[in-house]
Amino acid sequence: MTETDGRLPARKGPDGNLKHGLWCLFNRAKLDRRTKLAKWGEHLREQLVKDLGSDLSTQQEILLDRVCAKVLKSYLYEQGVLSGETFGSKDHYLALTNSLRLDLQALGLQRKTNKILDLTDYLRAKENQKGG
Repeated sequence: MTETDGRLPARKGPDGNLKHGLWCLFNRAKLDRRTKLAKWGEHLREQLVKDLGSDLSTQQEILLDRVCAKVLKSYLYEQGVLSGETFGSKDHYLALTNSLRLDLQALGLQRKTNKILDLTDYLRAKENQKGG
């Protein structure tokens, strides 16, 4: 994998055809940690752990690993499509992204919302800080 293109090297499948993007052999252990893609994958995992909390169950750990791998695979496929090198079927990509959606749903990720005080509560809090 080169630093500039963000793609894994092509591999030959059992049929002798080259496999790219979603279909290339993908192994986190073989992904060079210095590349942008690997760093992005690590950052993604850190952010998911941050959202879920640090005390994760074994099931959540497994799902997190699968989610990160699926995100990277879908990214590689999307880059291939954008560069004009479409490999494989869009049905495989759609199945992957649907599986990713279901994994995220299983993790129970919800949109974070910040608590916003209304003006009356804010003014009361400020008044209490001044008075005491």
